[in-house]
Amino acid sequence: MTFSTVELPAPPRLGPLYRSAVLRGLRPPGGSSLPDETLLVRAVGIDRAHLTGYDRACGFRLTDLLPATYPHVLAFPLAVQLMTGPGFPLPLVGLVHVANRIEVHRPVTADERFDIRVHAEDLRPHPRGRQVDLVAVATVGDETVWTGRSTYLRKEKKADGTRPESAPSPVGITRWRVTARTGTD
Repeated sequence: MTFSTVELPAPPRLGPLYRSAVLRGLRPPGGSSLPDETLLVRAVGIDRAHLTGYDRACGFRLTDLLPATYPHVLAFPLAVQLMTGPGFPLPLVGLVHVANRIEVHRPVTADERFDIRVHAEDLRPHPRGRQVDLVAVATVGDETVWTGRSTYLRKEKKADGTRPESAPSPVGITRWRVTARTGTD
C-alpha cells in the first residue's frame, strides 16, 4: 500500500486528542478501510527530564541510551492522532491494546534527533471483532533505528447481532534477551 505523508510540526498533544476520541466514541464504528496516510514528525529531540522520569518510573538505569520502549512513548501521540482521525474505521474508545512488538535496529542515544513515522495497517477480522496494527518507525537520516508494532482489538458483535464465542487463550513462547545485570540495581 502506498501512503501519503502528512508532516506535523511537532508531536500532537494528547489532551485534545482524548477529548476528540470521547466525542467520536459516541458514534458507532464504521468503515472497512484504513487511512492511507503516514503521520511524520521530523527531528524529534529527547527531553532529558522526561526521559529521567520515565527511566525511574520503569526501573531503568539512568543512561544516555534510550530504553527500547521509550521511542513508543514518543510515537504514541502520532498513533492516537491517526486513530482519532475521520478516516480511521474504529473508535479509539473501546480499543484494547493486545500486543506490542519492538525491534531495536541499533541503540539510540538521548542526544540524537530522529524522525518518527506512524501508519495503520492490516485491519483484519478476529474471533472477538476486528484487529488493526499501528506501525511506528524511527529513523536517523536514512537509517531505521527502531520499529514498533502495536496491535489493537475492537470487540464487536457478529453480523447477526450475537456476541462471538470466547477464543481460547493463546499459548506461545516469549523470548526475552536481557543482560546479566538486568534487575540487579
